[in-house]
Amino acid sequence: MDTVNVRIKQKHDTKANWALVEGTFIPMKGEIIVYDDYAVATYEEAGQTKTIDVPGIKVGTGNAYLGDLEFITITPQERAFWNNKLNLIDTIVDEKLVFTRN
Repeated sequence: MDTVNVRIKQKHDTKANWALVEGTFIPMKGEIIVYDDYAVATYEEAGQTKTIDVPGIKVGTGNAYLGDLEFITITPQERAFWNNKLNLIDTIVDEKLVFTRN
């Protein structure tokens, strides 16, 4: 099997800046577009409510404007499936971290 070393660079910016080009920019096929501040999540820490920006991701098709592409989403069922897909065995064997599949 051949090994190919590549570096992937995605584009990222704010919702406001992406809105300026949604009708004119066509991402290349497979190009990853990240909206840095797609949504805001809140959480409690030390009795205070804090917020963080949650990114949103689109993947270019090579023939659709950015505004016509859907955001990648994950359902609660998919999240539960993937969260339980790998389990960590908390041992290290020959200096390697060992994972098992469900």
